[in-house]
Amino acid sequence: MKRRFSIALLFGVVLVVFGRGAEPAASSLVLKGDLKTVEVERQVIVKDKVQFVASFPLTITAPAGATDYRWKYPASVTADDDDSETFTITDAPRGSVSVSVRMKTYAIKDGALSVSSKSATITFTVGEVVPPKPIDPPKPINPVGFRVLLVHEAQEASPSFFDSRNVKLYLDAKTVKDGSQPSWRRIDKDNPGLNLPKDLRLMWEAARPKVSTYPSVVIAVNGDVTIHELPKDEAALIQLLKSKGGE
Repeated sequence: MKRRFSIALLFGVVLVVFGRGAEPAASSLVLKGDLKTVEVERQVIVKDKVQFVASFPLTITAPAGATDYRWKYPASVTADDDDSETFTITDAPRGSVSVSVRMKTYAIKDGALSVSSKSATITFTVGEVVPPKPIDPPKPINPVGFRVLLVHEAQEASPSFFDSRNVKLYLDAKTVKDGSQPSWRRIDKDNPGLNLPKDLRLMWEAARPKVSTYPSVVIAVNGDVTIHELPKDEAALIQLLKSKGGE
């Protein structure tokens, strides 16, 4: 007996959107049934308004009423700087540019001279802003290659050929490698598989709820997973494996 299914189809998510409000409307729909709540990652796109300089000259004006204006700007920027409240840029390279100014104000307070300093910074973009390339949503990944799980009940004895030397030699040679290790394991039916390599773990998470007899053989070929009852002897088991993994 074998059953066939696809890993990609086992992880569907149903998203239901309800109206928002302090009190539910009388016509709100209620969903009942075999429901589960999962966390789903979302990509949110935020758009900002950005000013960019299309040509020069460009004038920056500081608040009036101060004195001793000290402008600070990148060495790559060409500007007319006369320590006044007006700062004129005649050329600058493409990209983001920041310009800052420090200024002083003087006042007589209680018969004494009071001096205060203030500063301000502005950042702008020279040249048209090129929007970033949209991020493609992650695509489902079907593991590539031949992988095998020999599933058993740890409390019960398995046939001697279940993972015999010849079976191990075949699986070592034919299954794909997870790092340096062949991608097959003998695993107890109650083991959640948290320590398995990623692709084997995904395979086991998909197959585990559907395995009903033990021992059994779970085989994946490029994401196509089949579950088989353990054949009657070693020759039959190796023949099953060869039918999926090749000679």
